[in-house]
Amino acid sequence: MERASKREIQFVSALKRRKDRWEYKAFVVEGIKMVLELLRTDLELHRVYVNDTITPESLPAEIVSLAPKLLSNRDFKRASSLVNPEGILAVFTIPEYPPQWSGKRWLIADRINDPGNLGTLMRSAEWFGADAFICTPQTVDRYHPKVVQASKGSVGRLHHFEADPHEVMRQAEKHGVQLIALDMGGDSMASSRVPRACGLILGNETHGISEVWKDANLPSWTIENFSKDDSMDSLNVAMAGTLALHWVATHQPENPETV
Repeated sequence: MERASKREIQFVSALKRRKDRWEYKAFVVEGIKMVLELLRTDLELHRVYVNDTITPESLPAEIVSLAPKLLSNRDFKRASSLVNPEGILAVFTIPEYPPQWSGKRWLIADRINDPGNLGTLMRSAEWFGADAFICTPQTVDRYHPKVVQASKGSVGRLHHFEADPHEVMRQAEKHGVQLIALDMGGDSMASSRVPRACGLILGNETHGISEVWKDANLPSWTIENFSKDDSMDSLNVAMAGTLALHWVATHQPENPETV
């Protein structure tokens, strides 16, 4: 296997930074399982890189056939975002996803700043059949290394894009999608009717949804707390989103005439 050039090493290492990811339209995924997952999507592969301590015999044939380039142990650690890297990473091109406003199940991530939470929400959104995954501009980068890893491949299969709240509300009205905010002061989700088409809005881990959503007087749901300990004030946003997606997926009317 051929060694990566100094320029390639600098390029891969630069993709740790959001500015460079979007300038080069590329992102990194790490680990054999994750690389194989994304190779089976429609994403365009740029190059696979492996630590030079790894022998070709230990790699899947599918990886070897892509002629991966070698990085020294030191350079691999520079390029990796993991504490204990597996020794394999791949660079993929960031696709040009146009906004997709069709479908009956949307998830809107509003100012979520923890990459692990966003990646987990992507995974849950794919599992529960979300038609669109929308991030507001203040949300953590969808191609942040920790988002990519936490999504477990969903970043390459789920239709996700960025849009500001005003555009989301405009498109929701146009397409007949009822927006619903998850909020501690909302109505009980378990007692609420699920509309035929809905978009769940999940807010910042600390501050909740943005004021623009509140000003729109949208309906809101809360997930009831059954704990006997009053010190618990909320669920992790990824957990709350997963529960809400499950509720919608299992209670959404199938009849298109139902409103």
